[in-house]
Amino acid sequence: MVEPVEKSLKSNIGKIIFMDVSWTFLILMPVIVPFFQAKGLSLKEVFFLQAFYSLIVLIFEIPSGYFADLIGRKRSLVLAGILHGIGFSLFPFSDSFETFLLAEFLLAIGVSFFSGADISLLYDSIFSIKKNPPTSIIISKLLFYKQLSESVAALFTSVLVLISSALPVWIQAVASWLPLFFAIFLVEPERVTLNKKTHSQNFKLIFKTLFGTSKLLTMIALTAMAYGTTGLLAAWSFQPFWKELDIDLAHFGILWAISNLIVAFVARIAPYVERKLGKFKTYLLIGLTPVCGWFGMAFSTYLPNNWSWVIFGILIGFCHQICRGLAQVLFTDLLNKMVPSEMRATVNSIKSFGVRGSFIFWGPVIGLSMDFYGITTAFLLMGIVFTLNFFFLILPFLGFLKSKKTVKLKKLNLV
Repeated sequence: MVEPVEKSLKSNIGKIIFMDVSWTFLILMPVIVPFFQAKGLSLKEVFFLQAFYSLIVLIFEIPSGYFADLIGRKRSLVLAGILHGIGFSLFPFSDSFETFLLAEFLLAIGVSFFSGADISLLYDSIFSIKKNPPTSIIISKLLFYKQLSESVAALFTSVLVLISSALPVWIQAVASWLPLFFAIFLVEPERVTLNKKTHSQNFKLIFKTLFGTSKLLTMIALTAMAYGTTGLLAAWSFQPFWKELDIDLAHFGILWAISNLIVAFVARIAPYVERKLGKFKTYLLIGLTPVCGWFGMAFSTYLPNNWSWVIFGILIGFCHQICRGLAQVLFTDLLNKMVPSEMRATVNSIKSFGVRGSFIFWGPVIGLSMDFYGITTAFLLMGIVFTLNFFFLILPFLGFLKSKKTVKLKKLNLV
């Protein structure tokens, strides 16, 4: 007979999946820029809002993860749900730049408190169950449904705007409270926590664990950051790339949905790919797909714009989505298996901080390169960057796998 506590912890898995799916069901996002413009904002103000949002998320990323480790993952997720709901509920009633700035501020803090806490509570729940389910398969399901939710939301938006341009913002305001509903019913497992009075020592221990105790753990963290960034950079590069290929704007929505679905399905089969190919070949694939993607996209801009070469350009660009689907599942699983529960949320937040910080640096580099030197040069530059990542991150990691034959991951019990 399953004990009530274990039954509650098992139910956490489904609740977290539903919570994450409702969090990514953002039907306002495909029309967010036209929405802001309809409210009287200039493009300059729109991009300032997004930069402000990214900055706030970056500032609160690590402190919010530490809060989840110290005070509790459920509390962090409930707070995130409240801020998420309030932020989007302000949108229908906002008519000034200042009000939107407040809404973006609340949403950014909400994202910070959500980031890392959901995954940490998921792993806490799994490791607290007597018969641990396979973590990589659960993470693959979680990412599959999140990406599927994002794709369905984009298609749903297309239907809503045909009825009324105001519908997406009102439905988003209502739907934004769903994550809070699921967060309230989560059950937090018993676990060891960090000392609540020695914050500086706690951070020293966390950073020492992540970057000074295990070379394998350090490589996993740095590689997860690098290959988390390529997905974001590619996503922001797809639309100018499709425009360069003279693809009609009407097809962008379909291509965007397809690109998200590729990530979803690759994430879903990632554990089976690793099992079939083996760790060495799978991580080799993760390292090479962005190199093929960036250089392939650069090469395709030289080709004549007939339909066969346009299809080639689109398909080679989707190499990034294969990398994203595999890397998100496998590196997330590796990282969370190795770190102790008491610092897991902070470590996940440090990883997210690295991804966001890297994107804040490389995003403008790509944009400036496109403006001053052309899209081909920008893609060639990123191809070189990820070739270097392959040699300095993936190959050392592969060398470790090859020398050890099999890697048995153990949590680092340092506290």
